[in-house]
Amino acid sequence: YYLVSNTGNKKGAELLQSYYPNSTVHTIEGVYSYIHIDSTIALLREGLMLLNPSRVKSVEQLPKPLRNWDVIWAPEPVDIGHYPGYCNASTWVSINLLSVNPNLVVLEEHQHNLRTELEKHNIECAMLPMRHARTLGGCFHCVTVDLERE
Repeated sequence: YYLVSNTGNKKGAELLQSYYPNSTVHTIEGVYSYIHIDSTIALLREGLMLLNPSRVKSVEQLPKPLRNWDVIWAPEPVDIGHYPGYCNASTWVSINLLSVNPNLVVLEEHQHNLRTELEKHNIECAMLPMRHARTLGGCFHCVTVDLERE
């Protein structure tokens, strides 16, 4: 999934598609203008996604493969602040969570309302501090590296 925004244009999506001709790059347009697709949409497990209701107003705005998925609408996030003069992400960076497995995510420790919503869907939350998420411009998903291990 590729966010067409002020940091990713349609030509970028086309280039990415040319690198992976056996896959389909699905674009998401008219939802959010800035950097983080993962402060807008978090794919939790097959068939279940977390959406930012201030950006996504209807699943019809999403690519067809996602339109039939179940949706958790994220509650208003708790503002955890940022280093003065270095606010590189909105409060919605709170949904930039890290999925450890289909039933466990790492979530910023102040996001109790989001935890409550996720737990309704049998998703356990490891609540950890990430006080500089907004300063860094990303929370647990963006400050970690996915590894493939044998």
